[in-house]
Amino acid sequence: WRKRNKKSGPTVAPIKESKCPTCGGSGKLKTQRTKTAPCGHCKQTGRDICHHCGGTGRYGVGLTVPQTEEEVQSMMKCDYCEGTGFPKIPIACCMCKGARKETYTETYDATCPRCGGSGEANR
Repeated sequence: WRKRNKKSGPTVAPIKESKCPTCGGSGKLKTQRTKTAPCGHCKQTGRDICHHCGGTGRYGVGLTVPQTEEEVQSMMKCDYCEGTGFPKIPIACCMCKGARKETYTETYDATCPRCGGSGEANR
């Protein structure tokens, strides 16, 4: 029956967000790069080391630290690699696959090129 009059107040313009659309306002972008490092597992030989003796050629060297060369010589030679530290049949390194280098991906933060690191859209 009675209609109420809607009171209209002053109109306010909506505030537009001024965030950079590229980085979302953080000023940083996650970037990846591929790096290589010398293979520490095979010591850059590309051949896999003997996993029975850890590449030392002697049993027990990885468990104790021999003080002299005589102590190393008195330890038993590894039967699997015959004391060479490498298996009898050459196998490609299990870590670098024979490439002598390990490749890995590194993630880092880079400055946004669009806003220059400020995070603002209007720059």
